[in-house]
Amino acid sequence: MQEIANQLNKMHAEGLNNTINSTTVVAALIATVAFAAIFTVPSLYADEPRKIPIGLSLGEANIAPQLPFMIFFIFDSIALFISLAVVVVQTSVVAIESAAKKQMMAVINKLMWLACVLVSVAYLAVTFIVVGKHKIWLAIGMNNNHRNKYYGNNIGNYVLLGCNASN
Repeated sequence: MQEIANQLNKMHAEGLNNTINSTTVVAALIATVAFAAIFTVPSLYADEPRKIPIGLSLGEANIAPQLPFMIFFIFDSIALFISLAVVVVQTSVVAIESAAKKQMMAVINKLMWLACVLVSVAYLAVTFIVVGKHKIWLAIGMNNNHRNKYYGNNIGNYVLLGCNASN
């Protein structure tokens, strides 16, 4: 009986370590996407010294002063740093007891969901800029209200919300 208990404990520890490793990979991927998104701004830049728009500096993206871009930048940056923090914590914690690992994973799971939601909000914010004012209906999310005539790409947030609620 003791051997079976030891075997179960060993399998549980291996499963927990596999979860930690998988979460570290996902956090690194989210950090990579968030980092790349910040530096691949979908816009033209103020690059001619004689034709710099008012309120911009040389090399700044033309969409920088717009509210949706500011929302994108803030949320994407927070997602980047949360993901990096998860990677750093999980790679620096080597040998701790199983109960502490479970508790750490509970917190990290919530942080990873937060990072996913922040990246989704950042994506939606920049979508308002990319599609332009004439096709704004593409960027407005679905609403359960039958009177709403706008449909778009917000369905991903409903999927995230549903997955998070099931945990």
